[in-house]
Amino acid sequence: MLFRTRRGQRRPVGTGTPLAVSELDGGPVEPLAAPVSGRRIDNHRLPDIVMPSTATRLAAAAERPTRVITMYSTILGDRDNAPLFVGVDGRAAVLLRLTATQRADLNHLDEALHEHGAQLYLSGEALGEYGMLRLVLRLPDTEPGLFEAVLSLAHGDVQEFLAAAHANDTVELHVFHATDDRMLSSTCTGAGIHRVVRDALEVILPFAHPATVTEQREPVGELAARFPKVADGLDDEAMVHLRVTRLAQPFVLFASG
Repeated sequence: MLFRTRRGQRRPVGTGTPLAVSELDGGPVEPLAAPVSGRRIDNHRLPDIVMPSTATRLAAAAERPTRVITMYSTILGDRDNAPLFVGVDGRAAVLLRLTATQRADLNHLDEALHEHGAQLYLSGEALGEYGMLRLVLRLPDTEPGLFEAVLSLAHGDVQEFLAAAHANDTVELHVFHATDDRMLSSTCTGAGIHRVVRDALEVILPFAHPATVTEQREPVGELAARFPKVADGLDDEAMVHLRVTRLAQPFVLFASG
């Protein structure tokens, strides 16, 4: 279903614990003062988290223990045609803002998703001394419809997304458009995603995990050379079919502190 975003409108939700409408600093994300222990998925202990997750940054922006509410559109910001993977409050979600180079607007995308679903490819890639994840989202009725992200386990958002997707076999899609004030928010089943996550982790866990832009530059360049086109190297064994089952809330609301 398409929701209409209400830019600048802030509304209280519920009663009791104070509610903070939290927003993220638009500047570069800084590493944590000290790394924190990584999450556990199956029998795998993930590496220490060096870069804070969105949830950590939102909680810090709230400044005191409270309930934090933020729209997914605020989390994504002005990032175009590049998916953002988050797992705030145990909800694995892909955030994506389209532009006219992909489709004119959001008209009929909701129907196409319900009819055809989407595909998420998730693979582990060994890149010299580093291991990174390659994720490609394919949307229906969108040209060319492929959206790639190269991610590191050193980032809190990545670990939170993987843990939530693995635990629940669901992934939310929140799709926006640069020239449209509507948004599409759907919850999708992702049967088999726990296996795909496990297989990817087994490939990359023995390697180092780059945290900063500088550290990532070389392995990301190597991956770009390995797969010059986004469609290159996509393997059906690493694909999860996302099938829409219900609406998703277009915001996150969680307790901090």
